[in-house]
Amino acid sequence: LWRFFLWIQSKFTGKSVEELLLAGKLLRIKKKIKKKHSGLTGFETRNLTPHFAEMVYDLYKSTVPVRNLFRMIWQDDTAIETFFMDAVEEAVGERILDLEDVASFDSIIGAFGKAGKKEDVKRLVMEKLDDYIDSLAGNIFKQLEMDLLPLYRLRELVLFPYVQFFQQFGYTLLDTPYTEKPQFKNASAVLCLNDLERLDFAVYSASKLERRVNFNSGMLDRLGAISGSEADENNEHLSSDMELVIQKAKWFYDKIPLSDLIRYFKKNPFIKMIFYIPEVNLKTFYRTSLNVRMIKRIDERLAEIQKKYIAHEIETLFAGKHYVKFQNYREYSSIDYEKLGVSSFRNIEPLSLIYNFIQCYYRGSAIQSIVRVLERGVLAQNRLMRDNMLQYASVIEDIAERIRDFDNSLSPDSEEGKVFHKLRFSMTKDISQQKVFKKIVVQKDREAKNLCEAGMDALTGLKRVLGEINRSTNDAVTEQLKQHYLINNKPVVLQDLLMDSLESLNKTEHLYHHMLISV
Repeated sequence: LWRFFLWIQSKFTGKSVEELLLAGKLLRIKKKIKKKHSGLTGFETRNLTPHFAEMVYDLYKSTVPVRNLFRMIWQDDTAIETFFMDAVEEAVGERILDLEDVASFDSIIGAFGKAGKKEDVKRLVMEKLDDYIDSLAGNIFKQLEMDLLPLYRLRELVLFPYVQFFQQFGYTLLDTPYTEKPQFKNASAVLCLNDLERLDFAVYSASKLERRVNFNSGMLDRLGAISGSEADENNEHLSSDMELVIQKAKWFYDKIPLSDLIRYFKKNPFIKMIFYIPEVNLKTFYRTSLNVRMIKRIDERLAEIQKKYIAHEIETLFAGKHYVKFQNYREYSSIDYEKLGVSSFRNIEPLSLIYNFIQCYYRGSAIQSIVRVLERGVLAQNRLMRDNMLQYASVIEDIAERIRDFDNSLSPDSEEGKVFHKLRFSMTKDISQQKVFKKIVVQKDREAKNLCEAGMDALTGLKRVLGEINRSTNDAVTEQLKQHYLINNKPVVLQDLLMDSLESLNKTEHLYHHMLISV
């Protein structure tokens, strides 16, 4: 029926049905605003009155005691993150600061040792971290979220741009407010629309809080420290100050029809005010913060992890054996490398590994004996494999001697060594000598690298030949591998010895590649 009357009215007025419908709805909104709180606006003049500004000013006054605190917290991302993190850690009763708080260092070293990749360490630590966080009682986070909610939902209201807003009413807001009642003027409602929309959300968000603010003493102390308050009694007022803001927001939301004012002055009665208020998810925040913290620690300690892994593997591989350190190709404690801007030798560890493997495993253990047994036995009929094996063995023998000679080339008794050691002491006083020293270091590193590559190529080649023999299905080969031989004055099964040798070769190759990554 009302559509029919609108149609009749449109015929008499010349306005469309849509225009009449819009005018009717705006008229109803106008009456609703007047009924709820009169004196807020002059509808025909499309302005907001000083009375409306006074209502907002009263709201503003309640925020003043906590305004500095909210500025300090929310205008610095690290401040709010630190506060939330401290609150969570206090509730949990534990602080996760370093990698060992999540996983044992042995397991971290083990994860790194698989492929020498940071991602493997990260994966282990993140898995352990997830297990730890998931084991925490959910109500810890839920209760804390409720306690901290005022800091989150009062943010928009406390930090609302009041200075900008009141300037629309011809009033300049001072830092120390309300010594006298402010004198406001009318303001254009249209020019204030953006601020009205922001204020509407801010008031709505604050009005949905519980009236009581529950901050424990630890939270109050931290909030006081952030705001610069030193006295404990000032901290105690923080809760009551925020409760006053909530009380004022609830009153304002109930009494001042902001949403209807926005609809009216936008001439759009169909606008629906739907506010999305993000929830505080402290469990996700805690997980993300710890992830960031642990990733940072992994980056900071990766070199240490790598160094300790290498040291652990060397200790394991050469347990019970005499591991020889070079006398001359080494780091010198008498040189302050960082201060002088020079580097130490770079290939000490990989070269030392190859040399000691040859001395302890190839010569001192059984690999050399295995080569001799195989040469005279099953490989006598397989000349190609035998020649390959003997070629690799010959290179290995030669490399050991070359490495020894290389180290001796830097001894004080050699000509080259005399120059090196003279520079070692003189460059601290004569900067020009540093360039010569650096050239010697680079040259020796290049020689060491060539020895490393040649030695590892020979060891890898020998491992490949021995592996083929171990996997052989030839009856003559398998029969000989099952036989006992007296090696190093002990009767042993050749195949058992062969498998042990292959295992040590594999470990050495794996460790060598780790050392290359660290060089």
